[in-house]
Amino acid sequence: MILNQLCYNYSMTIYNLLSSVWSVISYPFCGRCRQEKPGKTASAAQSALNRGGGSTEIVPKIQAAVTSAKEAVSAASSALAQGGGPATAAPKAAIAKLPRGVSTSWVGLRTGRIFSYLGTAYQICDTVGDGACALHAILGDKAANGRYAYLKDIKSGCIARMIYQDTLEKSTSQQIRGKFEHYLACRLEELITNQPQSGENQLLASHAPASKLIQELKLKKERFVAERDKCKSEEKMSAAILETLYSAYARRPEIQDAYFNSCVKSNYFFSDHEISIMADLFNKEIILFGETVKDNPMVFGLGNKERVFIHFGNRHYSRLEIVP
Repeated sequence: MILNQLCYNYSMTIYNLLSSVWSVISYPFCGRCRQEKPGKTASAAQSALNRGGGSTEIVPKIQAAVTSAKEAVSAASSALAQGGGPATAAPKAAIAKLPRGVSTSWVGLRTGRIFSYLGTAYQICDTVGDGACALHAILGDKAANGRYAYLKDIKSGCIARMIYQDTLEKSTSQQIRGKFEHYLACRLEELITNQPQSGENQLLASHAPASKLIQELKLKKERFVAERDKCKSEEKMSAAILETLYSAYARRPEIQDAYFNSCVKSNYFFSDHEISIMADLFNKEIILFGETVKDNPMVFGLGNKERVFIHFGNRHYSRLEIVP
């Protein structure tokens, strides 16, 4: 009984020491970026698109759409098997039968690189793919050759990266800093596991000063978990303490410098969570469509000055244009 009380007091002491750090974190955390979609979906997307420039509804009829799409593909395939036309007959038949709101990419159809979502047709535009495709898709303009690129220059990826890095590093916005630190905290949580690491995490950990801190963080977590298990501490309180620990390290200059050094390299690829940062950084309202109808479009920077539609598929971000 006395031992349990001592363990509880020990846990509460740690919690109180770190609570001041935790109190300033403005964004919730989730395991492996904690399964949180950084963009707002459903009602937020509906509100965004209702203001113009897109469909007037963002509540997909998923079950009916999936069933109809499968029936369309099946019918088209049967027609082709019976000698019903050239090789393009099946995709065309399937597209014709797809209900409004179904992304054709979900059923493997990319004819004309156009898909329909709730009554609005979107075209996936050629966008430079040099590792900085997210920046080209968001900040780029259409060049003479029809490709979207930052400054209309297909070789401008390194410039776009440096603009992103410099703008983020100098930002004093509490909201942007909160998103950035949240993202780094999630990356740190990934890095101290024994799971295979992404190339982006490996770049972060290769920065010598950051590497030392990551090892230090890993040891602290291991010691805390060992004590927690002995004391059988409450799981929610333990999670809050660990999240506070990750957040404190995410604020360290060595960790942030490691990120800034990594994101300008050509083999660093941006994620949806960084697009959330870019939306506020560049004052864009970004509506991101995924590859499947199962995913509602995500909205980043709701209410920001300029609206941009982008698409993610085959590990590549592309600009979207609305087809009249």
